Parts: sequence; C-alpha cells; structure tokens
Amino acid sequence: MNPEKPRLLQTLKGLALSWTSAIWDPEPSKLQELLDETNECEAELVSASQTFENCFLLILETLEEFRSISESLRETSAQLLESASGDDNPINTTGQSLSPYLDFIGQSAESFETLIVSLNEDSQRIEGILRYERSLEKTFSQLTYVRTLFAVESAPLEEAVRVMFSSLVDEIHRLQTDVSGIFTKHFANLRQHKALITTMSKRLETQAANHSSVSINQRQSLDSALEQMKLSLGEMSEGNELLNKHSQLISNAIASAIISLQTQDIVSQKLQHIYEISAEMRDSQTALHEEKSKKARCESYRFIEHAAIVLNNQIQIIEQELGDAESQINSSLQEIGASIGIITQSAKGENEADRHNLVDAMREVSKTITLTEEFSKNAFEDIAPMRSMASNVTEVIASLSAQLHLIGLNAEVHAAQAGGSSGLESISSKTSEISIETKNLCGNVSKSLDDLLQNLNDNVSRFEFLHQNAADMAVRINGEMPVQEKNLASFETEYSSSNKDAATKVKSLAHLVQSKAQSMNLKQSMIKELKRLRSLNNRISEAAKRNADSYRFEVDIPKLLEGLLSRYTMNAEKSAHMSALGIAGKISTTESTDFAVAAINESETADIEFFEFEPKRETDCTSAVPEEEKKKNNTLESGGFGDNIELF
Repeated sequence: MNPEKPRLLQTLKGLALSWTSAIWDPEPSKLQELLDETNECEAELVSASQTFENCFLLILETLEEFRSISESLRETSAQLLESASGDDNPINTTGQSLSPYLDFIGQSAESFETLIVSLNEDSQRIEGILRYERSLEKTFSQLTYVRTLFAVESAPLEEAVRVMFSSLVDEIHRLQTDVSGIFTKHFANLRQHKALITTMSKRLETQAANHSSVSINQRQSLDSALEQMKLSLGEMSEGNELLNKHSQLISNAIASAIISLQTQDIVSQKLQHIYEISAEMRDSQTALHEEKSKKARCESYRFIEHAAIVLNNQIQIIEQELGDAESQINSSLQEIGASIGIITQSAKGENEADRHNLVDAMREVSKTITLTEEFSKNAFEDIAPMRSMASNVTEVIASLSAQLHLIGLNAEVHAAQAGGSSGLESISSKTSEISIETKNLCGNVSKSLDDLLQNLNDNVSRFEFLHQNAADMAVRINGEMPVQEKNLASFETEYSSSNKDAATKVKSLAHLVQSKAQSMNLKQSMIKELKRLRSLNNRISEAAKRNADSYRFEVDIPKLLEGLLSRYTMNAEKSAHMSALGIAGKISTTESTDFAVAAINESETADIEFFEFEPKRETDCTSAVPEEEKKKNNTLESGGFGDNIELF
C-alpha cells in the first residue's frame, strides 16, 4: 500500500468536510441576520406594547366611567318604573279614592228618582183621602136633621126625658162643630202637604235629572282625566321599562367590554413567551458556530424552524385576541349607542295639563257632593213635619169615630128609657146608622192615612239617610281633596326630576360614547410590529428548514419541542401550537419538562442518514417557501453532491 495514499485520503476528506459544510448550511449568514433583526423588532414591539397598555388604561378608565353613569341610570330608571307602575302611585290612588264619591252621586240620582215615585204615590194617597171629605160632610150633615127630630119627638115627654134628649142634642151639635172644624183644618193641611209634595217631587225631578247628567258628565270627565293620566302613566311606564331594560343592557355591554380587557394580561404573558423563545432561537443559532455534529446542527435548525412556527402561531393568536377584544369593545359601544338612541326616541315629556284636568274633575265631584248635601238637608227639613201631621189626623179621626159611636149608643139607650116612642127609636136607629157609616168612613180615612204615614215615614227616612250620607261624603272629600292634590303635585315633581336626571345621564353617556369611540383601538396599537415579527419568523422558519433539510437527518420533532411546549401551562394553548406543528397527540399536554436539546454523539457524524418526510405543518411558513427554493432543495436531496458523496 502506498504510504502517501492514507494522507491523501485524509486531506481530501478534510476538504470535503469543509466544502460540504457550506453545502449543508446553504444560508447560515442569512438566518443569523434574520434572527438578529428580531431583536430590533422585539424592541419596537415592547414600545408598541406600552402604547397598547396606555390604550388599555384609557379604555378601562372610560368603561369605568360608563359603568358609573350606567349604574346610576339603571337605579334611576328602576325608581321611575317602580313609581309609575306601582299600585300605590297617586294617579291610581286618586281614581280609587274618587270612585266611592262618583258612585254616591250616581246612587243619589237613583235615590231621587225612587223618592219621586214614592212622593207621587203619597200625593195620590192624599188625593184619595181628600175625596172622603165630601162623604164625611154629607154623613155629618144628617146629624142636623137628627138633632131637630130628637127635639121635636122629646118635646111632649116628661121633663126628665126632655133634659136627657136635650143633652144628647147638645152633644151631637158639639160633635158636629168639632168635626167640621177639625176636618176642615186637617183636610186643608193635607192639601198643603199635597202641594208641598208636588213641589218637592218637581224639585227632585230637576235635581235627579241634574244629578244624572252631572253624574254621567263628571264620571266621564273624571274617567277621561284618569284614563289620560293612566295612559300617560302607561307610556311613562313603558318608557321607564325600556329605559330600565336598556340601562341593564348598557351595564351588561360595559361589563362584557371590561371582561374583554383581560386580554391585556393574556397578551402580556404571550409576548413574554415570544421574547423568551426568540432568545432561545438566537442562542441556538449562536451555538451552531461551535457545533461540529451534523445531527446536532440539523436538530438545532429544526428547533429554530419549528420554534418560529410556534411564535407565528402565538402571534396569530395574539392578533386574534386583540381583534376579538377590540370587536367586543366596539360591539359594546354600538350596543350602548343603540340603547341610547332607543331611550332618546322613546322619551316622553311630562304633560302638566293632564294633572290639572284630573284636579279640576276632582273639584267638580267635590262641588257636586256639597250641593247634594245642601239639597238633601233642605228637602229633609221640608218633609220631616209631615210625619207628625199624619199621625195627628189619624188620632183625631179615631177620637171622633169613637165619640160618634158613643152618641149612637146613648140615643138608643135614651129611646129605650123613654119607652114606646117609635119616633125616638127610629131617630136613635138612624143615629146608630150614621155612627156606623161615619165609623166606616173614618176607618177608611184612617187606613189611607196609615198607608200615607208609613210611606211618608219611609220617605223621610230616605231623605234623612241621603242627607247623612251626603254630609259624610262632603266631609270626607273636602278632607281628601287637598291631600290628593298635594300627592299628585309631589308625584309629578319627583317624577319629572327623576326623568330629567335620567335624560341627563343618557346625554352624558351619549357624549362619552361619541368622544371615546375613535380612541378605542387596541389592535392598531401594535399590529404593525406583530406583522413584521410574523414576517421575520416566516423567513426564519424557511431558512432554518432549508438548512435542516440539507443534512437529511430524521429528527424526533415531538421530543425536540417537548421542552418548549411545556412552557404553555394552558392545555388549549399548547394543543393549538401542537396542531399548528402537525404533532397533535404526540406530546402529553399534562406534563412539563425543561427544554434541552438532546445530546449528540460524535459517532453519529460517521454516516449520513436520509431524512424522511417530516409531519405536515399548518401555518403559512411552509407555503411561504418560493417554488425555486423547493426545486433547489429537491436537487440537493436527489444527488446534487455528485461523486463526492463517496468520500463519506
């Protein structure tokens, strides 16, 4: 064997190693430049993140101001809604308190009509009693004839008999005189009472008609005023309910916006991860200057390649979270603005005329009650004496009837004592007949008077009851009216004040939304720097991939990245990165290990292992490799080293 041959082979091998190093690392300086550029980009991102934090603080301050006004508005709207919709609000209580008075006015009109019918019946009864006057006069006129006959028939008789019949004649004469005077007087009184009843009936007819008309008109006026007030109250309740609803929606929107600002802490954590991994990527690139193991170099490049993919995925997540937070805030502002618009459009001004209409209607009711009380009092005072009059007439008629009956009995006794005088017996018999006839007439008159008395008593009681009720109602309504008017005025003042307060708060919110809407731009605060860093990582990943591909070593990607991925404590975030790398399910999402590049044995450089297809990646890093670069890599992999490959 030629001794020079081993030395030549060693020399050629060294040259080949030097030459192939350049081939295996096609872009070492380019990768270094890109990684160095990330330092500058990250410095800009740190500055941008400070702008982001300032924007966050501005938004938080604004939302807190929103929330303060909104909470105050919600409390005010709740108070308004409670005042307007409560059963004890003055409008409802006014209607409830006036209802008995309106009922009384209506019932008074009905009572007047009932009294009219009853008084007309009394008038007819009196008319019937007055018809007995002629019969009584005719019957009693016969007593004059009887007196004469007794005097004639007793003249020839003994002195004692004449005296006895003379006394009887005197008694008959006295009775005639009494009856004539008494009946004339009481029948005249009956005529007066009949005239009074007729007058009273006509007055009642007028009063009843007025009451019916007044009752209907006042009820309509009061119902109309109450209905208008309740309608206004209903509109206010609807407006307040809408105000309350949208105040709650505003509060919810503000709460959602504030919750979305948790993004600031999350973004800060993710940015810190980006800075740490970028530093590791730079350290890994720096360590390559001293690394001689091809497999170790390949693994370092693979680490840089896939770490860049993780960073880009992280940046995309940050951009998405910033966009979501910004979208949520803008959506909240839009909801607030929409609610403010609805509240403003639905706002109803207070109508003071409604309250005055209701107060006027209340006063008319009070006036009618007072007039009813005065009328019923006068009517009662006029009709009350009739009760005693009817009673006196009945007693007188009963007394006269008894006396006349006694005279008839005495005449028969005297005739029997005189004995044998057919004339006296005949006269005595006639006297008894007149007595019976008069008694029957008096009985009929008495019965008619009893009926009249009963009805008059009932009517007087009705007037008394009506007067007492009217007096009670007048006292009550005159006592309640000032209180109701005061409550209505107080309610209107308080409601108006609360409504104006709510309107002021709505205007404050509207102004705040308009003045702050343009400054709430979270994503824009650092989108430029994030895009630049994402572009750099795309290029870094591509360059690192080309360098790693040149070595053709198969690398256990899940194991290589296990330490890096262990930094992410949230399983969802770790799973998202693993999915982007195409290694989902190949690394436990519950265990964490420190990142460390596996130790490389120098003996691994003795042989070249063909690199098999690595897992499919789901980011834009792979797709960003130019077509000509792919062709170049394919050329290298398929024999671009020529015959020099045999040196290894």
